[in-house]
Amino acid sequence: MSRQSMGRVGGKRRTGAALQWTFIGGVLGLGCSAIFVLSLLILGVLELGSDTDGTTAEIAGFATDIPLPTADVQGTVDALMANNVSASDVQLTVDAAVATAIEATQQAQPTQAVVVAPPTATPLAPIQFTATPVSDSSQPQPVTTQATEQVLAPSGTQGGTAPSVDERLALLATTLVVVDGGTFTMGTNTNEIRVAVDECQQRDNAQCQISYGQDSVPEHQVTLDTFQLEQFEVTNEQYVAFLNSRGPGSHRNGCSGQKCVDTASENENSLITFDSVNYDVSEFAANLPVVGVTWWGAQAYCQALGRRLPTEAEWERAARGPNNTIYPWGNEWVMTYARTNRPDPTQNIGPLEVGSFPSGAVSWANGSIYDMSGNVAEWVQDWYDAGYYSRPEASGLNPQGPATGVDRVVRGGSWDAVPFFARAVHRQHFRPTDTYLWLGFRCAADYVPETATQPLTTTDTTGGAVDPASLGPVPPTSEPEVQPTQPVDARPGLPTAAPSATPAANPTPIPAVPPGG
Repeated sequence: MSRQSMGRVGGKRRTGAALQWTFIGGVLGLGCSAIFVLSLLILGVLELGSDTDGTTAEIAGFATDIPLPTADVQGTVDALMANNVSASDVQLTVDAAVATAIEATQQAQPTQAVVVAPPTATPLAPIQFTATPVSDSSQPQPVTTQATEQVLAPSGTQGGTAPSVDERLALLATTLVVVDGGTFTMGTNTNEIRVAVDECQQRDNAQCQISYGQDSVPEHQVTLDTFQLEQFEVTNEQYVAFLNSRGPGSHRNGCSGQKCVDTASENENSLITFDSVNYDVSEFAANLPVVGVTWWGAQAYCQALGRRLPTEAEWERAARGPNNTIYPWGNEWVMTYARTNRPDPTQNIGPLEVGSFPSGAVSWANGSIYDMSGNVAEWVQDWYDAGYYSRPEASGLNPQGPATGVDRVVRGGSWDAVPFFARAVHRQHFRPTDTYLWLGFRCAADYVPETATQPLTTTDTTGGAVDPASLGPVPPTSEPEVQPTQPVDARPGLPTAAPSATPAANPTPIPAVPPGG
């Protein structure tokens, strides 16, 4: 169609020309609308969906109704046609209007926040405990409340998978020996103490005094149920496995919120190392008894195995044997049957491997218990009271010791003390947070007949397989103790006149190679 057929600008239009422009405007309007809709579909602004009433178009990604800018395309076309603008110019203008509308629509669409779900990790079953930091103090104060500790039993190996740390701890657990129950005479008398003091002064050239043994009198009758006691003192290897099961840093406050043990970071003479991730001990020291362990650390280890610390009465019953003797082997001291600081205190430095004195072991029906005299002294369960033996509750069935106290009882003597302290009747006492290089422990367990037991499978610390039947039951964790809010210090005061006869607070460092090794 030529320019001339449109007529003069501003002149009178013919009826045919008006119809033609109306048709052209309608076609262009429909085309622009189609382009606009297709653009929105391509950009994802519109989505075609279907429901029961028919097909509908929905604006994607909008949670609320947001007014979208629209382009008056038809109005723009009519205005251009009224001014006799060419069709090509009209198309360019329409395209620009559509582009402007699309851009405005994209700006009006809210940004969709990308939500990334956190990775789901398979949780391990941790051993739970209360970890309350303990302040360092040269004079530790008695703890007024005891944290509740929950110990998870080791799980069995499934599908041939590698054993967990807890399973390793169980595999290393020491064999339990059954100690017959019954009634026995606990404690000693003044005559026996006097003989022991004379031997200490004359034979061992030490300044022992009768007052050292007065808290072990009078003799009294005690009846115990049959129980079980570990054959050996707990070793470094076993305790390192326990620490690794608790996790990095657990030695500081991982035992009922208290310190468990000294590592080389706290005591340069400790044989346990910690590299901020793992605990370790050298191969030569693996089978030495663990030392530098607190009462809390001893209790927590035993509970981790489903065991417990022995009561003072149980410990003495086991050490004195079926014949109720003063030493595990009899009533006469034999220097080569136990590790003490005699005959030469300058040579007998440090403990020996557990089980190094088979001749000094105490024998029971189903096995022997080693090192109940000397090597390292051992924590027991009871609070200490110097006058406890004179009280009615000290006699009778299964005595548990005083209900409250400041110190815990220690038994057995050590490599750092004279034989006087290695008598099975002798009592010592220290704060539960104290640590010494001559102080360790062993665990006990209740006895249940074999028909009702499901014992742990363990490996003897000296090598070789262990009969599972000798391990006994795994009792439930004992109820937490209620500690005194105002404990009375029953500590009579340690003697100072005979330093060679009493354990030193800072003994000579343990050599790099165990004595006698």
